[in-house]
This record gives sequence, C-alpha cells and structure tokens, in this order.
Amino acid sequence: MNIKRTAFGGILSRGSTSKFMSNNMPLFYFLFFIGMIYITTAHYSEKRMRNIQALKEDLKVLRWEYMTIKSDLKYNSTYSQVAKNVSGMELEFSGKLPKKILVKQP
Repeated sequence: MNIKRTAFGGILSRGSTSKFMSNNMPLFYFLFFIGMIYITTAHYSEKRMRNIQALKEDLKVLRWEYMTIKSDLKYNSTYSQVAKNVSGMELEFSGKLPKKILVKQP
C-alpha cells in the first residue's frame, strides 16, 4: 500500500481527513465568522456610499435653489423694482428721508 504524500504532508490520506476536520473545526468556524463580518461590512459601506452620493446631489440642487432665490430677492428689493411694484398702489416717493426720532434719557 503506497500512499502518496501531498504538499500538505499527507493530510488527505485515508482516515485522516475526518480527524483533520474535527481538530480544526474551531478554525473553520472562526474563518467563516470573519468572512461573514467582511461581507456585511462591505455591503454596509457600499450602501452608505450610495446614500452619501444621493445626499450630495440633493445638496447641489438645494444650493442652486437657494442661490436663485437669493438673487431674485436682491433684484426685487432694489429701489427701481420696489417703485415699479408699488406704482399701481398710488404710492409716490416724496424725495425726503424719513425723520429720525431721538429720545433723550433723563
């Protein structure tokens, strides 16, 4: 009976496979556990990255809306635009500055 030796030193010879498996079962469980943690972490991080990309796109859209509204507000609050908007209300510019009221403290 001639048993060939492999690179593993005869681990896979007859009868020794079950002994090898039973002796190293905690190692297999540990490797399985580490693999599951690795897969879970990879899925979680990919999900987070997709979420971050979506939030970046939303932020870009909201920033454009903010800048548009801000520029419209600045434009509509200029003197000429205010005068044009209130011209139908029969309001006129008096040309005088408003009076300042000073209250002296006793």
